[in-house]
Amino acid sequence: MVGPADGTALRRAVAALFAAGHAPVPCDTATAYLPEVAAGRSRYARRLLLHCDAVLCLPDPSGRDDSLVRYARWEGKPVYRDVHDIVRASTGQARTA
Repeated sequence: MVGPADGTALRRAVAALFAAGHAPVPCDTATAYLPEVAAGRSRYARRLLLHCDAVLCLPDPSGRDDSLVRYARWEGKPVYRDVHDIVRASTGQARTA
């Protein structure tokens, strides 16, 4: 998951995904516990992405995560803009961005 540091939006997305049977891994949360890789966040995020099935990109006006979204697409990962699309993905009704 990539996106802003808005804790409320992130918690809601994590809760919805977990309730639907997914194991969400917010990139910023992971790097918060690994200060030695925080400076290399982009490299860490790309490495983490290789083990993910898809990416949820929460709204981020700064555009900070644009390169990670491009990398996800290059790796052939679906990129979702709405948590509900991931929840619906198992029924074949989801839209990717």
